[in-house]
Amino acid sequence: MEVRTTKALRPARVFVFAAALACSGGESASTGATTSTMTSTAGTTGTTGTTGEIATEGTSTGATDGQSGSTAASTGEDTTGALCGNGHIDGDELCDDGNVVDGDGCNADCTPSGAELWRQTIPGSGSVGINGMELDAAGDVVVAGFVGAVSAENAGWLAKFTVDGELLWEHIQPAPEGSNTGYRDVAVADDGRIVAVGWEEGDLVDSTIHVYAGDGSWQSGATIAVDPDNDLFSDVALAGELAVVMSRYGEEGAMKVIAYDAALAAAWEYVPAIEARGGALARGPDGATIAAFGEWTSPETQGLYVVSLSDDGDAVWSRSHGDPLTRYFPYRLAVDDGGDAVICGELARTEASDTLLFAVAGDDGAARWKERFPVPGPGYDWCSAVTFTDDGAVAFAGSAFTQSGGWDAWVGKADAATGEERWLRSFGGEGTATDRSAALVGLAGGELLVGGVMDDGQERLRTLLRLSP
Repeated sequence: MEVRTTKALRPARVFVFAAALACSGGESASTGATTSTMTSTAGTTGTTGTTGEIATEGTSTGATDGQSGSTAASTGEDTTGALCGNGHIDGDELCDDGNVVDGDGCNADCTPSGAELWRQTIPGSGSVGINGMELDAAGDVVVAGFVGAVSAENAGWLAKFTVDGELLWEHIQPAPEGSNTGYRDVAVADDGRIVAVGWEEGDLVDSTIHVYAGDGSWQSGATIAVDPDNDLFSDVALAGELAVVMSRYGEEGAMKVIAYDAALAAAWEYVPAIEARGGALARGPDGATIAAFGEWTSPETQGLYVVSLSDDGDAVWSRSHGDPLTRYFPYRLAVDDGGDAVICGELARTEASDTLLFAVAGDDGAARWKERFPVPGPGYDWCSAVTFTDDGAVAFAGSAFTQSGGWDAWVGKADAATGEERWLRSFGGEGTATDRSAALVGLAGGELLVGGVMDDGQERLRTLLRLSP
């Protein structure tokens, strides 16, 4: 595989720092892995602006040291000195919030939180995307999405990278002739088994579930018509031998949860007793599957319906949340080590939408906190990825419509206990570029690995970003 190293990339733009800142495919199997040309970027110099007093030049961010979480090691220079942490920008400091704490907007080495440590791009003609990511037991990351070509249909794309951006393998799963296919989510078992779910589109759209070994070799798969009309699988979580999926089906986009056994036969299904629109699920440490649905009650109002399911598909508890004349759309869900969950999605009103995080208790579904995060722009943004991190935060990522008619990719962090924003950054381009962040995982020390699509003005690139705490 040829790897191209570049010295320049677009600088990230800081939106908001924390308030504490003083200064601011089909059933056929591919017979082998394919390779792509990849571009790795390890540091840039650019302009970084903030909503507070920080407005300085960016700095080279160098290569990372695995999962150490050491921001000073990651940036390639140590800006921490006698003056760092005094609340004033001195010397080569990029920020100074009066402390030496990572992840609160300005890190302990006086560099901004969420700084880009490296960027890996995977070219591909036609339509491309990254939709799901998960770490395996060895600490490598499995990435799922789709890749297309100008003269061919989309194919499912699955790959494994180290957390330093090295491609270990990739697999292209072609669709049957005349069809399109791709993956929406991926889950990894402790034994390395990988389950990817998505869609196959011919005359109608059907759901797909594919199983791979840890080395990317094909094991089994099925294309499933859940409904005579269109359907797809959007989320997957593993419960022992069961693969529990969120299914969207029918002309109206109804939602239900289905569990498939090792032979990919349906073991059980859960249909919520509501008119569901949109849904997400994740597995908890106690063995429960927590699922969230949009609860449609009128054209102007849609709440959240949250349920905890046993391994047999029985509802342990369920609870509704919502507000009049407001619509909640759940897109992803994460569960922490204590069993509490955060739902990530969109809060829509008549003329705008904002990113939504909604936290619920794992034992009964009661609301813990709710926060909306209006990303700067015309007012259309949403969250499409969420995870808990080991520095006590919830990390979330999504897309925002821009004033120039494009889309920006953004990433943020909030306090896991309260929902208070820590930082929010944009990584998109200028003009009408289409940039999206759609998947992320937490690494040691609060660092993040983000997956999405970036537009360099000539082509759309599947992109991995590693960010500081």
